[in-house]
Amino acid sequence: MDNKRKAVARIPNRVAGPPRLTTNSEVATMRLVSSMTSVPVPKVLDWSDDSSNSTGTEYIIMEFVEGVRLTERWNTMSTLERLECTETLSNFLADMTHIDFTAYGSLYFIDSPLQDFPKLPYRNDYFIGAQCSAEYWKCGVGDLESLGDSVPNPGPWREISSFCNGLIDTALSRIPTGEYPDRAAFRGSAEDAFQLLEAARSVIKELIKDTRVVEGASPVLIHPDFHARNVFVASNEPTKVIGVIDWQGARIEPAFMSALDTPDFATVLGALPFLAVDDERERKAADICATAFDAIMRGSTLKFRAARRLDEIMIRIFQYCVPAWTTGATALRQELIDLSREWTKLKLPGTCPYVPTDEEISLHEKLFVDLEDATKLKSGIVHLLNANGDGYVQNRYWKEAETLLPELRRQWIESATQCGTSEDEAKKIFPFEGNESIVSNGA
Repeated sequence: MDNKRKAVARIPNRVAGPPRLTTNSEVATMRLVSSMTSVPVPKVLDWSDDSSNSTGTEYIIMEFVEGVRLTERWNTMSTLERLECTETLSNFLADMTHIDFTAYGSLYFIDSPLQDFPKLPYRNDYFIGAQCSAEYWKCGVGDLESLGDSVPNPGPWREISSFCNGLIDTALSRIPTGEYPDRAAFRGSAEDAFQLLEAARSVIKELIKDTRVVEGASPVLIHPDFHARNVFVASNEPTKVIGVIDWQGARIEPAFMSALDTPDFATVLGALPFLAVDDERERKAADICATAFDAIMRGSTLKFRAARRLDEIMIRIFQYCVPAWTTGATALRQELIDLSREWTKLKLPGTCPYVPTDEEISLHEKLFVDLEDATKLKSGIVHLLNANGDGYVQNRYWKEAETLLPELRRQWIESATQCGTSEDEAKKIFPFEGNESIVSNGA
């Protein structure tokens, strides 16, 4: 501005969720976090969740966070500085889990005019309402045409059983009811997805009878993208965190839903796209930060401690339901098979409702090889393009990605066909169909 002050205006992207819900919930969440935790959150100067205002859109205007993104400083930080920063950020997450909630869903202001969904009062100024994350709504490009406009079960949910039904109902609603493009075999048909999701519903119904799962299901507030790109540190003091941004889509979920998620600044080397060097020093530094993060998550909060003690096999199934159609039937079937095999060993109640036949396992093993190849291929391409899994690329990488993608696709098809895969199947396996499938995220 003329007086040199800076402000940030955020306008909701329709593919991120219902604009009115995401706007109201983001402001409400930021205000609650700012008042009840030590997490540094940008101050909201003005906002509106009503698109009929004079600007013609929902918006949030907030203070500008000075400093630099953690991604821009990480390579220049010593191991000790990285550890100190990791401990600070881990304690922020632990601090957020100390907020107690009575239901699962998203947070809104109590006087919000939002209609059509239940409102569960929370404290004096808020209520817990429908989950506003994009996966619960048909807001992607072409979703309404292929999936219809019904929203079956976005919450809120008072009990863990209701939350789990919401996962399955949402997943079922994302399966096309009419014709859909021919897919790679490992992704499966609509019928495959329906059958596996109903099997998952039965399995989950038994899983949540286990006291360990119930103890790991405490409602906790989850930042949807708690990674280094959304953390700002002082330009002259990289261990001083001065802002955590991008609270759009924040949600209240069972602790076990994020128990397997680790921020990129606290993960082992190989999942850090902003690291420029892969050497022994970097590997040791990453291991130290990962160990510190895990220790704080297990030691500083009872809610995450119970969730992180659960065997991965017991909680992966919950995370694989909603994206079942996108990731494919083979991924969900693998989780069901793992549970079926380990049910007794894990001392789960009763018997596993899902028992695959030898024929089903034999066919699955062949498809699973294709799934693994496709997953590795996508991971490599995402890394090369500096994109995320949905195909979003920052503006500064856009031109390079736009040029590189067609060449990567050509090389993949050529390599796959030389190994005996048909050209048609190779095209189906490639994760991005063309340049229109990667987009700039405006960041």
